[in-house]
Amino acid sequence: MAIGGIPVLVFLGAAVGTDGAQPPTAVWLRDPHFEPMPAAVLQVLDTAHSVTVYAISPMTQTTERLAEATEAVRRRRMGEPSTATPPARYKPGEPKPELFHDYAVIGKVAVADPEVRREVTLAVRQALVGSGGVAGCFNPRHGVRAEAAGQAMDLVICFQCNMTSVYLHDDMSGKVISDDSARAVLNRVLEKGGVTPLKEP
Repeated sequence: MAIGGIPVLVFLGAAVGTDGAQPPTAVWLRDPHFEPMPAAVLQVLDTAHSVTVYAISPMTQTTERLAEATEAVRRRRMGEPSTATPPARYKPGEPKPELFHDYAVIGKVAVADPEVRREVTLAVRQALVGSGGVAGCFNPRHGVRAEAAGQAMDLVICFQCNMTSVYLHDDMSGKVISDDSARAVLNRVLEKGGVTPLKEP
C-alpha cells in the first residue's frame, strides 16, 4: 500500500485470543512484495543503552520554503513590492533551531534512568507493532533516538495519523503503521524534563 505515493508498512496477523492466534507483526511493504521488518529496528530498541526523546514541530524546512514561495506569489498578485520580505519564522540574527530529520526540535530529553529508558523502548516497541487507523497526514510531533552496540535508530512519530518514519544510521528505511500507545510515556518523559510537546488536533 502507498499513501501519497510513499510505500508504507502494514501489519499482518491478529491479536492474541482464545483461539491461540499470534500477535500482529509489522511488515514493510515494498511494492510489489512484502518483506519482514528489518531485525535491526527492534534489536536496537531491545538493547538500547542510549535513548533521547524529542518534541518536534510538524513544520519542515520544505514546508517553510513552500509557504514563503506561496506568500511571494500572493504579493505579486496583490501588486505589492516584489522586494517585500515574506513573514519570517525566525527573527533576523536568531539561530535556526536544531533539526531532527528536517523537523525543528522544540526540545529533547536524554533518558538517563535505566528503568525509564526501558519503559520508553518497550512503549515504542509496542506502538510499532500496533494497528492504529491511518489518516492521510504526516505531521510528526515526537521523535526517539536509540543507540545500541554501534547501531543508531531514529523514529519520527506522528500520533495524529499513526505513522512512524524509521531511520537507521540516518538513512530512511521505511515507514510503519503504528498506534498511539506510546504517546503518554513520551509526553511524560518530555514534560518531566521541562519540554512541552505540541498537542495533536
